[in-house]
Amino acid sequence: MTRSISTAFAAPLFLMVAAGACVPNARSGVQIAKREPVYVDGGFDDAGNPVDGGSYYPDAGFDDRGNPVDSGVDGGVVTNRDSGVIVAPPDASVVNVVYDECPDNGHSLQIPIIVNDTTNSVARSPAVTSFLVPFSDAEALYSLNSLVVKDDAGNRLPAQFEVLSRWEGVAPSDCGKPIRYAYAHVSAVPAPGTEARWQVESIVDNPGESTTLSVTESAQAWVVDTGVARFTIDRQTFRGLSKVELPDGQGGFDTVSELAAGQASFVLDHMGLKEIGAQAPWSLALERRGPQVVTVAARGYYAAQGGARDLAYTLRMSFYAGSGTVKVDHTYYYGDVAGWGADGVSNRTQLGGAWMRVPFAGGASEITVRADQQVFTRPGTEAVRVEQQKRAPGDIAVRYAVTGGGNSLETGEFADHPYLAAAGNGMHITATLGRMNVREPQALSWNETTQSVVVEMTSTAMYVGGARGIYTQAALEFGRGAPAGQDALQLHAERPLLGTPAPSYLNTTRTIGPYAASAAQGPAAAYVAKMADIHQRTKTYLRDLRVTGVQIWPDLPRSSCYAEYNCATRRTALYEGGDNNYWNWSKPGIDEFFRTGNNDFIYDFSLGEALTYIETLAVRTYHDKITDSSVMGLAVCYGDSRGYAGDYREGLNNRRDRCVADYSYDKTLKLAFLATGDARFVDFFEEAGESVVNAFGAPPARPEEYLEVDLSRLSEQRLEVLTDGAEFGRNPALADNLRVKIKDYVGWMQGRTLIDGHMCYLSGSGYNDAKALGRCGSTQGWMLPVGMEWAIRTSRWLRDPGLAQWVTTSGQRSAQNFAVLNGQGLPDFARAGSTWRTVYSCTANQSGVDNASCQKITNGENNNLFYNNGLMAFLNVFGLVLAADPVDPDQVCAWLPAAFTQHMNSLQDTDVNFHIWGKESGQAFALSAEAAGALSSCP
Repeated sequence: MTRSISTAFAAPLFLMVAAGACVPNARSGVQIAKREPVYVDGGFDDAGNPVDGGSYYPDAGFDDRGNPVDSGVDGGVVTNRDSGVIVAPPDASVVNVVYDECPDNGHSLQIPIIVNDTTNSVARSPAVTSFLVPFSDAEALYSLNSLVVKDDAGNRLPAQFEVLSRWEGVAPSDCGKPIRYAYAHVSAVPAPGTEARWQVESIVDNPGESTTLSVTESAQAWVVDTGVARFTIDRQTFRGLSKVELPDGQGGFDTVSELAAGQASFVLDHMGLKEIGAQAPWSLALERRGPQVVTVAARGYYAAQGGARDLAYTLRMSFYAGSGTVKVDHTYYYGDVAGWGADGVSNRTQLGGAWMRVPFAGGASEITVRADQQVFTRPGTEAVRVEQQKRAPGDIAVRYAVTGGGNSLETGEFADHPYLAAAGNGMHITATLGRMNVREPQALSWNETTQSVVVEMTSTAMYVGGARGIYTQAALEFGRGAPAGQDALQLHAERPLLGTPAPSYLNTTRTIGPYAASAAQGPAAAYVAKMADIHQRTKTYLRDLRVTGVQIWPDLPRSSCYAEYNCATRRTALYEGGDNNYWNWSKPGIDEFFRTGNNDFIYDFSLGEALTYIETLAVRTYHDKITDSSVMGLAVCYGDSRGYAGDYREGLNNRRDRCVADYSYDKTLKLAFLATGDARFVDFFEEAGESVVNAFGAPPARPEEYLEVDLSRLSEQRLEVLTDGAEFGRNPALADNLRVKIKDYVGWMQGRTLIDGHMCYLSGSGYNDAKALGRCGSTQGWMLPVGMEWAIRTSRWLRDPGLAQWVTTSGQRSAQNFAVLNGQGLPDFARAGSTWRTVYSCTANQSGVDNASCQKITNGENNNLFYNNGLMAFLNVFGLVLAADPVDPDQVCAWLPAAFTQHMNSLQDTDVNFHIWGKESGQAFALSAEAAGALSSCP
């Protein structure tokens, strides 16, 4: 017996194959084992082929022909065949999920995961932990469907997995190559203040995952039921969060929030009110599909009803099993940019504000609000607001204000613990903003007229320019009774729990790192101590120097005030912008996070820097006008908002006259994505990668100057984001081309700019071939590790033996031509300060580079001798070479451990920006984590 279900809930079925069967996967045609699911919603024909038909609940087994039988009880599981969306009735507890559609294979995996929550004292809600799961090429894992997560005691935890990338330069969805990076979300957390060790394992006949989360998909809407709340998102007219309901305990639901007809959640005040519902988004998808986390992603344009498109937006809303919380990540962009050099970045526009409105159905009787510590309670008939207010050169005070009924309730400096909650009719809505204390001007308010909770992403009129995006991280919680758990909600908005694979396992995968598994002694000990010191001092510096602002936090200057000897003056001035991630000074924090699992390293500074870079500082054109600009954060610039005339223009910091774009080596961005799984990075990688291809072209033999395809600083930072877009990109029409182009460029460089271990610097020459130019001038020695790390990462991902061999040979060439060798043929570190040079040059011809002709160049800055921080960076080159080939053919272990430790301990305050992240410290330590990790394996 079968029965149809209503159109609103109709979806194809997710069935398990009967024991002993072996049938083709309905989408891939691959023969799969008996435990693999088959997508079918019309049973099977006489030949055993799946039939596409009506919808059924297969919760009473199968008949003799393998057709599903429905018992009439809502206990089955329905999965959409095309999207993989899970639909489970409310009484379901286990779902048979498909994380990918590749043939499954068993493995003996025991991957240790560090879940470190030792610095947190708040019980987390939602109880979710997320982490990277990398795999070596040799592991040959093609499918995630057998994976499970277990806690310290061996108990299985509810989890979900997704593929981030695969080996050999293919798309994440390509079943033909092994998985390189996966990502996990687990509905569990350790107790506050503790650390746990979990394991990812592969099991035979995976019985499914426990969950209270379900998604119902129709042409009209997605309905996400977490078991605690039910969220409706309209699809035909996407308006944001259309409706929120709470179960009444009797099989029904009560509405706690619902948009009125024609109303949208998100509003922009830009030359009139604009909403997201006035135009269909150009991209709307269920990006993450459960069973523990569901994410809806939308990208489109604000507009007035019937009007032309206005500013662009990216919006993601995430929902969690067993929770009434929704996480909101929203960015709006001013993408009016044109010209090869992004000349249009000097354009700017003024906004009155941007906000998300959440109506309270039935009205609220009580409003509670907090900025820092004091909680205020006000009636629902009053307007209530907490705002971290905007600063300006003539008004530099850092301050917040809490108001109720038009009266001031409290003022202070940093709103460190903001929330606003509305309660009434036995229900509540609570809202918070992540980092409102430093990303001013933002606010939380209660509109007594419309009876709405309002998340003010931009709370005060301000200018936005330079193709700049303004991003916001917010969280809302819907529930019964009085609001509670406000600290947990803020924790989720600002610092959701991240785990990491233990270095002892991660290092074996040869994906990132290596990282020192133990920092008790040797080179790793000196490095770890230095990182902890700089991290703490930088965190204090950000607060002390008032590095705040929705457009710039936490971007640092190239030199700290201690190095400039002007701290008193800087404390009395508005901080207007830094050097845009110059030298990747947020990367070491993420390295330490991967080494220790300590979330502080990523949240105190590094992740904010990475997000600020991709969403706020980087040039972002509108998605259909990528060719208007080739920059995407890829050109030289640092500075503030003042042009040559010295005048301040809000919205144009780092975008005036000499400063048309950004300057970064971009290595932080990949690590930030791997640590968080945040798809905002993928958006950037795809767009920036396309921009790089537009700039480089074929490549031609005679390119435009400064568009040479080599590993000079301008080209390397382009290649970095192109590789990110090629590896992690998911848009087939775009990312497939990026994968083709990165292979083209890697093939082109070998033998032309990467020759016999030499990294030929051709920037500005107008040549893409050193042999045709007739010379191979080296890149700066302290810049060498930047290109080396890219070459190692790319050679592994693409399985390119030629590029891998170039890396090993490069270590030999670096020792010969930058350093001076001793009697044993090893670098003589005792002479590093007096005879080692930062540049050398060789002649080249059609046969290659003439090694006998190579000469050190001695007539540059500082006679081309290494400064101490530059020498630290150069030593990292040999650590990277050792990491690339642990067999150590260059005998790195014979001399570098002692040299690395000696030099690390000899660095003076001035060499490391007085122990604050900045140019000198970033240059020295950008790639020291990998070097220290490799050296820790030396005998």
